[in-house]
Amino acid sequence: MVIFDFGGQVSMVTGAASGIGAQVARSLLRAGSSVLALDLDQAALEERSASWPRADGASCLCVGADVTDAAAVGAAVAQALSAFGRLDNLVHSAGVIDIETVDRTAPTDWEHQVRVNLLGTYLACREASGPMVRAGRGSIVTVSSMLARSGRPGYSAYSASKGAIESFARVLAAEVAPADVRVNTIAPGNITGTALRDHADAISRERGFSVATERVHDIPLGRQGTVQEVADVALFLCSDAASFITGETVNVSGGQVTW
Repeated sequence: MVIFDFGGQVSMVTGAASGIGAQVARSLLRAGSSVLALDLDQAALEERSASWPRADGASCLCVGADVTDAAAVGAAVAQALSAFGRLDNLVHSAGVIDIETVDRTAPTDWEHQVRVNLLGTYLACREASGPMVRAGRGSIVTVSSMLARSGRPGYSAYSASKGAIESFARVLAAEVAPADVRVNTIAPGNITGTALRDHADAISRERGFSVATERVHDIPLGRQGTVQEVADVALFLCSDAASFITGETVNVSGGQVTW
């Protein structure tokens, strides 16, 4: 079901080959927005996007790029402007995860997570916010995690990077608000059906941590969330229905996080 109308708009979605990013891109196309879909794995992105339904007038441009490469991210934004003439929304979903205790986390592994999750967010937001500010309109949605505010063992680098994303987004929101550009963050909880979730569970089993299905009892709604439920919140934040919302973090956690 299409809830919002994004006809004539252009959106950029990172991490679009799988999980939350893929569902956001798919949902935006169905709602009428043209989409520049970006992912490190361009082959997987093109294969996945071939099955996405598109509303009349909406088209999808797939770009393979590393979100930690400033030039590549800038080039992707330039491609969106060249192909579609505008950029209205950014949903930055690209990210990585590793799970290990602090004493066993190598500095290179810590740096990799922070570099992809935090530097990638900064670069995507920096490049996308420019044309939005010049146009005097736009919405940016970054993706954090419930773990930004949860001390679950094994997630030190991931949690640190996601917490920093929320702080960064609040500052950016204040900076671009005079141009009527909004910046908000989604903090998903226990979400099923994503490659990141599967990867995290595989590492958790290997290293003796609990997996997602073993933690469902911690969720007041009694179940895992879906990528569609996260995508729906992203579309709401990009829509005019959220025109007076900026600098906020929206928890999508089934009640597991309430602050």
